[in-house]
Amino acid sequence: MVRPLKLSLSLVLVALVVGPVALHAQAQGRFRVLIPYFMPLGDADDDFGKDASKELRKLINTLATHVPIEEKEIKDQAKRFDTKIQDLNCILTRQLASQIEAQVALCAEYDELPDKSWALKNVVFWDIGSSEQFAVSDVTVGEKDDEIAAQHIFNEFDRYVQQIRAQGICADYYASRQWENALRNCDQALALNPDGVATRYLRGRILYEQDNYTESLGEMEKVLALEPFHQEALELAGYMSALRDDDDNAREYYGRYLELNPANAAVRMRIAYDLARAGDPVGGMQLTPAVSPNNEFSPQRGRVTLR
Repeated sequence: MVRPLKLSLSLVLVALVVGPVALHAQAQGRFRVLIPYFMPLGDADDDFGKDASKELRKLINTLATHVPIEEKEIKDQAKRFDTKIQDLNCILTRQLASQIEAQVALCAEYDELPDKSWALKNVVFWDIGSSEQFAVSDVTVGEKDDEIAAQHIFNEFDRYVQQIRAQGICADYYASRQWENALRNCDQALALNPDGVATRYLRGRILYEQDNYTESLGEMEKVLALEPFHQEALELAGYMSALRDDDDNAREYYGRYLELNPANAAVRMRIAYDLARAGDPVGGMQLTPAVSPNNEFSPQRGRVTLR
């Protein structure tokens, strides 16, 4: 069977293996982790966030695979970008991480409760290379329990490391076309992080390579529920829908994909060809670019206009 999509193994693996995902085969030293002060919500005292982040950096520094960026460097780097460490919310933290070659970034918020305890919430580790997130469960700790809060996050960071390792092994098996081994390791990674978009997409690709279009399409739908504009998932879902004679959904997926590439005539022609080959020549024609009198392509989002 000729594969219609120009999604090569190398392209998939670039997205999955570069950065922290290659933890199991790391050869570049320890991965840098950006841990700013935990962000207080409302009128919560900021001392807890400073102390807890400091304790977490100490714990991360015990790992052979990861190293925390020192507080002084965070302050200096934040200053370079006209901000302060205490103002690093989740968006600014991720932006700063990408600028200073940090592979992982932490976001954490907390409320101060009436009994002086702390409710830690919205704690997420971000893989900067893939933009994937790994959520840490909420926890409430006592007034002076910043070390306990840090330990809780550190314990779940170990799950993140295991997930990344399993995901990387899955990608390796995918590259060598060992489908069953790849699926087993992808399933291990998803057991640790069900919302791992890259892992779920890779699992769907493996099922596609096994001609299991029903389950593969289900995985693409899960990917798109998490990331509605995942281009590769939209394209693959469109093609598999066409194979199932589900022309309406095929055109819907492809239409959404082309909204991200409205002026790319080559992409439109390739998708039109894929649709026609899958059994929907009418849908293929609807996705071809119209040509204006001065020979310029004019994408029409699902409809051809004859001029």
